[in-house]
Amino acid sequence: MKYLALFLLFLALSSATYAGEVQRFFQMFTDVGCAKTSNSLAINEPMLLCGQCVRMNLRVTKVNDPACAGIQ
Repeated sequence: MKYLALFLLFLALSSATYAGEVQRFFQMFTDVGCAKTSNSLAINEPMLLCGQCVRMNLRVTKVNDPACAGIQ
């Protein structure tokens, strides 16, 4: 039980710290998926993570995949 409480505390602190990055990550998917004109969006920028500089490279692209036909 003690470890569960520590895990939940760590999860709450880390989600508060990186909430902006996570929100921007999911916003990219909705921007491309809901846009009528844009078919892709890419991000390539540095960010500070745990005191280290890391570069995030991400590309979101619309596709016509038959596997998506059954998803609602």
